[in-house]
Amino acid sequence: MQKNIMRFASLLIVTFIMATLAGPVSVAQDDRGYWAPVEQAMGKKGEVSPDGVVTFVIPRDLSVTLDGIRLAPGSDMSHEFSFMRTSEGTMMVGEIMLKEDEVAGVTQKLLAAGITETALHNHLLRERPHIMWLHVHANGDPVPVAKALNNIITPLDGGPATVSQHVPLSQLDTARLDAIIGLQGKAEDGVYAYSVPRADKINMGGVELPPDMDISTRISFQPTGQGKAAVIGEFVLEKSEVSPVLARLADNGVEVTALHSHMINEQPRLFYMHCWAVGDPAVIAGAMRKALDKTNSSV
Repeated sequence: MQKNIMRFASLLIVTFIMATLAGPVSVAQDDRGYWAPVEQAMGKKGEVSPDGVVTFVIPRDLSVTLDGIRLAPGSDMSHEFSFMRTSEGTMMVGEIMLKEDEVAGVTQKLLAAGITETALHNHLLRERPHIMWLHVHANGDPVPVAKALNNIITPLDGGPATVSQHVPLSQLDTARLDAIIGLQGKAEDGVYAYSVPRADKINMGGVELPPDMDISTRISFQPTGQGKAAVIGEFVLEKSEVSPVLARLADNGVEVTALHSHMINEQPRLFYMHCWAVGDPAVIAGAMRKALDKTNSSV
């Protein structure tokens, strides 16, 4: 009798472990179908990551220049919203790109929609027009959240941004950049970009955040001609990493343009360091790699 009980208990434990391991796989299989109503509400197809997060990157139809360079939409010139599934429905984190005179009106619309504003700040310096970034968070049914976000951002400009006037990405030696960064980049919206996940686990409200929920370092290269590129970085850091990364960037000629938080109750606390450089893309990539070496990143 005792042996039968032990066998039954062992079977239950094995079954529980197998179900736990299989759970995320079965959830991932229907992610595209699950997010279809959210895509309809956003009016745009999202990109679904292997861990089931759907991300919407929506470039603004707005000409922004910095140090005489017209920034491509992929150079931090887009709204971005990411949704993940949770036991209570979904969690959304995002950022809205705004001119200064648009901030007050959008804040009122967010309040009316029940979407939390978690940060408001610059990412860059000297750009014209001056751009502010409003970071947002919401939990629950994703469809009303997506509809509210779409209603808020659609009136901000008249249509999709274009990259036709920018220097082609073929002028970048992307294989060399990949070798320096240690990761394969991706061409998107006029830039060649890297997304570098953190190696540690970040939690918010008892939920572990996947890398695409605004917790990956992003580095983008926009070719400007004559063998040069404009590079924008956004390092996601724990507090112990802030000073070492800042020193590595500054010592290698990269301008730090902002340091702040994006969220409110994530654990451990994260800080976001934005930076800018123009010059030889391989040299700047080397500086970014040196800074990455001071972080707990997966590459």
